[in-house]
Amino acid sequence: MSKLKLNPDTLAFLSDLDQNNNKEWFYENKTRYQKAKDDFEHFVSGRIALLNDKLRLGGVEAKNCIYRIFKDVRFSKDGTLYKTEFGATIAEEGKKTNKAALHLYVKHDGQVFIDTGTCHVEPKDLAKIRSAIDYDSSDFNDFLKSSEYYDLFRGELIGDRVKSTPRGYSVDNKSIELLRYKNFSVRAKLASEELVTDGFEAKVLKIVKAAEPLRNYLNNALNEN
Repeated sequence: MSKLKLNPDTLAFLSDLDQNNNKEWFYENKTRYQKAKDDFEHFVSGRIALLNDKLRLGGVEAKNCIYRIFKDVRFSKDGTLYKTEFGATIAEEGKKTNKAALHLYVKHDGQVFIDTGTCHVEPKDLAKIRSAIDYDSSDFNDFLKSSEYYDLFRGELIGDRVKSTPRGYSVDNKSIELLRYKNFSVRAKLASEELVTDGFEAKVLKIVKAAEPLRNYLNNALNEN
């Protein structure tokens, strides 16, 4: 049976980890971590069951969608060892996907982000998306003008951008602002309290439906040879 709600103890663990981000505390609380990890995995399994047909997930398992809590210390700017969030990318290929997908993040401070789009786009895939935007950006622009874009996603397209003009494109290109992006996502923000209520399912479905035009545009571009 799929799990509909997240256990409040999981959120409490992340909050405590933020205040005690060190190896000694983590290993003293390893049992709590394992319970929180299992709870989040069951929670993600519930989202997969909910969205399997809508997103064509093909029976992917939650364990292949969830990111490790352990940081790569080579890239830890503050020197801490552990992420203070649980995250998952819900897609047929799991977290290794190169497609536009649903990304779920549960933060230690009570914030919940549901992102839809691409992240860490490889150069060859970025070239495909930019080519599609250059050829015809009308569907993309229609999404950016929609009421859902402003109501659910605060009218903000998130993603790294280059400051200069991308190679191969003119500064006069009518879509130059979109072409400067290196990844393309929108973000819906929820409160952690919503994770432990029955209404969370309906909100997820609403977000997925609202972001469908963006997801389809990006994936159609990525499917081009």
